[in-house]
Amino acid sequence: MLLIERSPNAGLYILLGDFTGHGLASAIGAIPITRAFQTMAEKGISVGEIAETFNRTLLDFLPGGMFFAAAVIEVSESGRTIDIWNGGLPHLILTNPEGKIVKRFESKHMALGILDPEDFEKDVERYEGEYGQRLFGYTDGVIELSDADGEMLGEDGLEAWIESDPGIKTTEIMEKIKGYQASKEQADDITMFSYEFQTLGLSKQIAQLPKVPFDLTLNLDANELKTGDPVSQIVEMISGHMAFHGIRSNIFTVISELYNNALDHGLLKLDSKLKESPEGFMEYFGERESRLFNLQEGNIEIHASYVVEPAQIVFSIKDSGEGFDTQNIATQADSDNTFGRGVALVAELADKLEYTEGGTRVDAVFLISDQA
Repeated sequence: MLLIERSPNAGLYILLGDFTGHGLASAIGAIPITRAFQTMAEKGISVGEIAETFNRTLLDFLPGGMFFAAAVIEVSESGRTIDIWNGGLPHLILTNPEGKIVKRFESKHMALGILDPEDFEKDVERYEGEYGQRLFGYTDGVIELSDADGEMLGEDGLEAWIESDPGIKTTEIMEKIKGYQASKEQADDITMFSYEFQTLGLSKQIAQLPKVPFDLTLNLDANELKTGDPVSQIVEMISGHMAFHGIRSNIFTVISELYNNALDHGLLKLDSKLKESPEGFMEYFGERESRLFNLQEGNIEIHASYVVEPAQIVFSIKDSGEGFDTQNIATQADSDNTFGRGVALVAELADKLEYTEGGTRVDAVFLISDQA
């Protein structure tokens, strides 16, 4: 399955997927996934939310033992920044203008339709590339092809084809596939795409801004922090208006990052340095789960307000923790550690970001125009 839709923020959404099995049985989830993808793309929903919705839908819809390996990708308005959620597909390949592979986007999640909602992980990988780079995505039917000697093409074989011709097209790769496979009968579904980083030239969705201001406040105590995901609920309430669809994905990313920082570092006192290695990453989330389970006190207040003139949405997140030295924010944003990268990402997506009250409060501002 390959679907492409425009986003209201003048970008693109791409869905590449592969259901288990073959024929009619494997196509049972195609209709609900297609409809859901089109609806969510129209609303500007973030990649992580899209994947989460797909997972929940397929758990209800698919027969036992079936699942959907998929990659959900959002291309920004600039045409060179991408968010990727990859669950169960082979790694996506990024090449430079000379055709050499510079990065592989590995699958970091289980396929859709397997995990229960409370176990689902919707974190995404963001990459800011350069014009002329190309992104290749493909299903496992490509690399599992066998020649007359029974040798599978494999990832190495496909990558060799791609690097041998900087301008190779997917149609040309398909011709190579036909020449490589021993059997004329196709054993598995084959789907591919390539996207060249480029200026998109798309127009933003136009919608009239709300004329009435509003405020929304959530105050979450220790018990409430254990039981739910307030970010998705807040974003759903705030961005229901069409005028906010174009910034919904950015809002979700920023508020998720700021809320998790408040919870993980403000209340649970976790150290991001743990996440600098794969083993530490697992240790971090194991410790997070343990500390959250044992949390007895503390609160996080989230305040969101829409201001009519100048049109903007302002978010404030305040935690009851001890805070941190806000003078180090610039240094952390320039660093390579996980927390530093998160700070840099938030600062890039929000129009204004400010830490106050000893680091226990952060305000993020999103300016809105009639083109958003």
